[in-house]
This record gives sequence, C-alpha cells and structure tokens, in this order.
Amino acid sequence: MSHILSTAFAAFSGVVMLMGCFFFIHHLTLKRWKWFSNRLGRMQLPEPRHEKALGLIVISDVPNRQLWSTGYHQYPPVVFGLHPEGLSLRIRKPFGLGAVPIMLPIAGLQVERTSWPDLAGDFVAISHAIVPDAYIIAYDTIIDWAHERDPRIPHPGPRAEAGLIARRFGNARPRHSKVG
Repeated sequence: MSHILSTAFAAFSGVVMLMGCFFFIHHLTLKRWKWFSNRLGRMQLPEPRHEKALGLIVISDVPNRQLWSTGYHQYPPVVFGLHPEGLSLRIRKPFGLGAVPIMLPIAGLQVERTSWPDLAGDFVAISHAIVPDAYIIAYDTIIDWAHERDPRIPHPGPRAEAGLIARRFGNARPRHSKVG
C-alpha cells in the first residue's frame, strides 16, 4: 500500500512541477506582449466591425531586425479587429491564455515599412505614440486590409519594386521613386 501511495505522490508531484514549468515559460513569452497590454490593454473588447486572423506577428524593441538582436518575440495566431476607435489584437486561445487583448487607438498609430530577414514577405512595423519603444511587426496585408475598411488607419505607401530578396535586406526603392 505504501508503494502505491509513494508512486502516486511522485507522479502527482511530477505533473505539478511540469505544469509549473509550462506556466513559467508561458509567462516569460508574454513579456513583449505586456509592453503594449500594460498601457493599451483591455480586459473586454467591444465587438469588432471587421476581424481577420493573421498567422504570426513579432513584437520587438526595434523596427528592423539586426543580426544579434534579442529584443523580440514571435506570437502565433493573432486576430486583428477593426473597431470605430482603433485596431485591436488578441492572441487566439489556447496560446493567449493570460494575454490581455490590445486596443491601439487610431490617434497616435504609426505604420512604416520594414524588413525582417527571419521571415519571408513584406512587413510593416506598427507602433503607437503611447508605447514609442515597441513595435508590432506584421505582414503588410493586414494594414492593407485595415486601410481598405477604415481610411483613418495610416498606410505606409507602396511596396518596393524589387524582388523579395532585395526587399528583405532593404536594398529596394519604392515604386514611386525616380532613378536619378
């Protein structure tokens, strides 16, 4: 009987320890998300007029990825919502347990084109005047989508005309610029 109790106690202790480690790691991964949620987070978001899921965003302390940069974290499935007062972000469950949704008011919203060499595609860096030292790096299609539905959302301008590789490393010029 004592052998069974000892085995059950050891198994229970192992499960509790494992759950504690998962909780701690999850808490650490939300560190960058909290840059925005501590200042712009809302426990309850109103129903969005439009909603779109995006596969991945990066929250960083710089708008462009440098070689040895460690001040960023990638967040999987994020849902963008368009509200009359701004743009909202929330991490889909179960990944976003404990993550407070973010509402970025339109006033103060800043969008600029950027490159992120770890990922393929065209990206924008979204920031806000309230949180000037943090950037949300997302595919530019999300800003195109938001700007189509609400012209108050700033648009960074045309994409570069060069191919994907040149755009990723910042060697492309915008389509509207003249070669002189």
